[in-house]
Amino acid sequence: MTSAEPPETVYVVHGEADARQALVDRISTELDWLAVAPQHLERVGSW
Repeated sequence: MTSAEPPETVYVVHGEADARQALVDRISTELDWLAVAPQHLERVGSW
């Protein structure tokens, strides 16, 4: 299996707040990727 470039940012948008944050923490720690859990109705990106 080949490895691809990591995504610029991972947005975790589903699940309960505690579960979202746990997933963000795990992605950040285990994969060393930038992961965020936006707040309800928060807009991200440039569109």
